[in-house]
Amino acid sequence: MSDLPFVSVVIPARNEEKFIGKCIESILNGTYPKDKLEILVVDGMSEDRTREVVNKLIDKYDRNLIRLLINPKKRKTPALNMGIRSAKGEFIVIADAHSIYPRDYILKLIEYLSKYNADNVGGIAKATPRDNKKKSIAIAEVISHRFGTGGAKFRTGVDKPMEVDTVPYGCFRKSLIDKIGYFNENLVRTEDIEFNRRIKKNGGRVMIFPDIEIKYLARSSYSELFINNFSNGFGIIWESQYSGPSFSLRHLIPLLFLTTLITFGVLSIFFDLFKIILVTEVVLYIFSTVIFSLKISTKRKDLSLFPYIFWAFVTLHFSYALGSIWGIIKLTFRRMRY
Repeated sequence: MSDLPFVSVVIPARNEEKFIGKCIESILNGTYPKDKLEILVVDGMSEDRTREVVNKLIDKYDRNLIRLLINPKKRKTPALNMGIRSAKGEFIVIADAHSIYPRDYILKLIEYLSKYNADNVGGIAKATPRDNKKKSIAIAEVISHRFGTGGAKFRTGVDKPMEVDTVPYGCFRKSLIDKIGYFNENLVRTEDIEFNRRIKKNGGRVMIFPDIEIKYLARSSYSELFINNFSNGFGIIWESQYSGPSFSLRHLIPLLFLTTLITFGVLSIFFDLFKIILVTEVVLYIFSTVIFSLKISTKRKDLSLFPYIFWAFVTLHFSYALGSIWGIIKLTFRRMRY
């Protein structure tokens, strides 16, 4: 495998002491030769033991194999750009600290990038519970389900290699940056969507592969799920001012659902017809959520999961919608001020 290219793995991290070690070890335990590899952990001024964990791994392995960079801006996009600028590799692999990677992960990414003449490639981010608690299992199931994520292929999976709008993390040639530029540092939640949109606008190909499956360690509490998806819903609207709309219809469905509920609720005060419409919409939503929750719990042969899955769906949908509404409010007031 002496003809393999040198690869730089960039891992943005902040307060990841519980996960960063497993993430790095999974990459180092892979089949890609270590003399053709470097891992750059870009730490955003962590307030926990993240840097300590990384430094122990540096001592265990090699300072040329793992490098620790400090990101004073703390945010993810500056970390990505800092890592790419510091990278020695011809190829860049973006890795998520909350994920564990299969042994052939990098080999397949490099192979498919050339084989399919693609510009950015990735796999399926399979949501995996952090523990065996029913709540954690339910959350992992919900964020991998079409009713939960609106059909995001990197969450729900694909049957064959295909072109997509975005991939989780991704692998690309460093020379791609010369063509389309670095990650937009104004963005926090939509940087991957916007980056891949630029690739496609420049005639490039973004591809996903079903035989590359990453274990994404999902949130383990409803509060974490709410906060994360509120931020996602907010970001998809708020960050459009920096890059133009980076969303598709699936990103807007929770917002449309909640705004129609509010609109019909207000109108029902004055018109009886809208009371019927409002009740119908609520009943249809509850019915759909019950059906999908039952299907998942039945598939897992554990009906006791049903209430946990039901509440996870509700939390996911409404947190995302509330975040989008807050994004519209803030964006509106900002534009009024200027």
